[in-house]
Amino acid sequence: MKKNLDRCQIFTPKEKVNKLLNIINYKKDLYGKKFLENSCGNGAVLKEVVFRYINDCLKKNFSLDKIRQGLENDIWAFEIDKSKYSECIDNLNNVAKTYGITNIRWNIILRDYLKYNISQKFSFIAGNPPYRNYRDLSDDDRIFVKNNFNS
Repeated sequence: MKKNLDRCQIFTPKEKVNKLLNIINYKKDLYGKKFLENSCGNGAVLKEVVFRYINDCLKKNFSLDKIRQGLENDIWAFEIDKSKYSECIDNLNNVAKTYGITNIRWNIILRDYLKYNISQKFSFIAGNPPYRNYRDLSDDDRIFVKNNFNS
């Protein structure tokens, strides 16, 4: 589902990100609770997720190594645009680096979430999903959507 990606990419503003995360109560006791964003773009939502996650862990006096392990295990996302995927990783690394946390193996997956078979369970699933016109889908993607989803 990659056709015409750039013309419709609008990323979630910070105030909307904060409202979204507050509504789902992504505020405290975050370590060990898995978070998924199924279309992360450049990481607008995930940057705030990582910021909140690290700060919550620091309040509990977790070591930076334990926080790194938590970030690697608890934060998950998908993206189909390779340039936005790379930008997202860079943005998340920049947030973590401000706390002295480096070398994180992020669970950011360069795949279409709708076509990925994932068995992982999540405590939080949030994001601002992309909106696509049916006419912009490839023939193969149209068949996939028709066979796998109600519309």
